[in-house]
Amino acid sequence: MDTERRKIGGTMGTLLIVIGGIWALIGGGNIVGMPWTSGASGILTMGLMFNMLVFVFPGLILVGLGSRMRSKKRVNADKHPEPITRTDLSDERECPHCAELIKAKAVKCKHCGSEVEAVSND
Repeated sequence: MDTERRKIGGTMGTLLIVIGGIWALIGGGNIVGMPWTSGASGILTMGLMFNMLVFVFPGLILVGLGSRMRSKKRVNADKHPEPITRTDLSDERECPHCAELIKAKAVKCKHCGSEVEAVSND
């Protein structure tokens, strides 16, 4: 279920980025297409405010949310790495004093400092 939720988060993030980008581009296109003449200053001011509030800002917010969802998906994938398993422990053994793993040929434990007898792998 966790994998399915991460997959949906990535898809939704991409969808929000696309929709937000298109929405912001529509607002930018409206701003460029406005009448930029000196006699239309009232229309220009209201048009800029309208386009910024209705198209550009919400579009950029959607892009930001989509990016956040996609990056969160990547972070969640990194939080659950595959477990590291060691198959070859033949050159190690437990310290008889502290039970930590030490080299089989060690004469002194690197964890507790106790002297131990060396064991050969022969």
